[in-house]
Amino acid sequence: MTPPIFIYTSGMSIAVIASTGEITDSANTGHFQGNLTAVTQVPQNKMMSTLQMLEKLYQNKVDFSANELNPYRSFAEQVVITVLAEVQNNLRSTDPKISLEPIGTGSSFEGVKVKPDLEFDFMVPIQIILDEIIFSDKNPDIPVCFGLIQIKRPVSQEAKSKWATDLDFILKFCVQLNRHGHVLSAGKIQQWFQSMCARTLPELKEHFPGINFTFQKNGPARTLVFDYYGKKMNIDIVPAVPYKGVYLVAKMTSHLDLGEAAWRLSFSTHEKAFFDSLRRNSCYFKCLNILKYLRENDKEICPSFQLNFCYFKCLKILKYLRENDKKICPSSQLTSRCPSYYLKTAFFHYVLQIDKYVWQNYNLETQVKGLLLYLAKCMKQQYLPHIFLGNKELVGRRDLWLQDIPLTFFHFKKTNLLKEVNKETLHQISLRLIYIHDNLDKVLQQLCCSPECLQQYSKSSSVRIRDPTDELVRRAEVVCEMEYVSRHHSDPSFEEYDFDSQQHKLRRCKILCVIACVVFISFIYLLMLLRYMSEYRPGKK
Repeated sequence: MTPPIFIYTSGMSIAVIASTGEITDSANTGHFQGNLTAVTQVPQNKMMSTLQMLEKLYQNKVDFSANELNPYRSFAEQVVITVLAEVQNNLRSTDPKISLEPIGTGSSFEGVKVKPDLEFDFMVPIQIILDEIIFSDKNPDIPVCFGLIQIKRPVSQEAKSKWATDLDFILKFCVQLNRHGHVLSAGKIQQWFQSMCARTLPELKEHFPGINFTFQKNGPARTLVFDYYGKKMNIDIVPAVPYKGVYLVAKMTSHLDLGEAAWRLSFSTHEKAFFDSLRRNSCYFKCLNILKYLRENDKEICPSFQLNFCYFKCLKILKYLRENDKKICPSSQLTSRCPSYYLKTAFFHYVLQIDKYVWQNYNLETQVKGLLLYLAKCMKQQYLPHIFLGNKELVGRRDLWLQDIPLTFFHFKKTNLLKEVNKETLHQISLRLIYIHDNLDKVLQQLCCSPECLQQYSKSSSVRIRDPTDELVRRAEVVCEMEYVSRHHSDPSFEEYDFDSQQHKLRRCKILCVIACVVFISFIYLLMLLRYMSEYRPGKK
């Protein structure tokens, strides 16, 4: 029988107390406040490689295959279309006209959905007669990612019969700004739309008998929640105003002066087109989704060129690590303070910087670690630029996913998504990403070693649970804290990590190969020249 290993978890630390009584601290933090559990020790000859663990994690816990997701996505679309049809039937003459063709956005429609949550986001285009949309290039007081929708007003309010509709619309849906007159209020439109959707509940229950639909408040938004074949589904529907190939969605800014007046710019249709441009048989999405999973579960473990590319795997793995990080480290801020959009943005920049031929499946481990370091670098430098706004590197590119985006957005002032984020929070996220990078094997073992997984490698299991107050745990705390104090007198340094070297290795290898070939050919040519000269010297017969 394989002896058990007791694992005492706390924060970013793991105190491993083997059957021999030896105590180790995997993170060298030395401070423990948590629970002591035990797992069966896996025989060394049956341990998986990092690549095997990544693939296993991806297949078993990360990947939401199209066959699994499509039935739920199709049903979500049916529900939303039914809601919009009922909303349209109840519209008043002064209400904005809505489209009956919702636009699916987010990971469920980009091919990067991670198990297990079934969440679907939809934009609903609304028709608005407007004067112009004002962005930060005309008014620096407007946040870069937002815009003001200025409404065209009648010249005179005297002819009430002629302009009644417009005036009623302005009173109901607009707010007055001194500099810009009446602008469409994202807050009022959102409140109106949510109210109209809530009225459709009786029709939904009649149209889909046996399903109990409810609206739940989720921050400023309201989410349609229901059970479908034993699975909980969440649907977010947000009104959006189309503008030259992009959209302004009714999601407000925290800017004190603008409040509910500003609308957030959305490039979600172009982001989806970017993912569609990547090879589906790739490890891109595995990488991001595994990191996304770790982010969520970190609080419970802490102690031909048509080859298979790893774009999608890498992306999904990253998301998975992020979403499951709370199961590994309760104090980690990767899950709670690092939105999924940060991961998507970092992934976007990372993909454009790396040669596409290094994204083959056998490089999955390298790419996952590279993406972890790249995101850690962004957090350390407190700088993560927007995918489109102010990204002058996209000017002149002819990619299909960039079509219809006004060039003026690329010339905006550079937008740092991390500008308003607390520096200490970014520092903690960066530390956590570095820890996962340095201990990826251990993290994956903790995620992979479910009871089912352990049974594959050991037929017998001996598990003992100790109370965290017993003598053995106190001994672990004392020993590890002494080691920590003696080894670490300051915060971990990032100087030892060369964040940029990863992406240039292949390029340097190519250059060295070319130089070697040139030198070799030159050497051969020189030998041939010397031989020719020796054979045809003047006077030689």
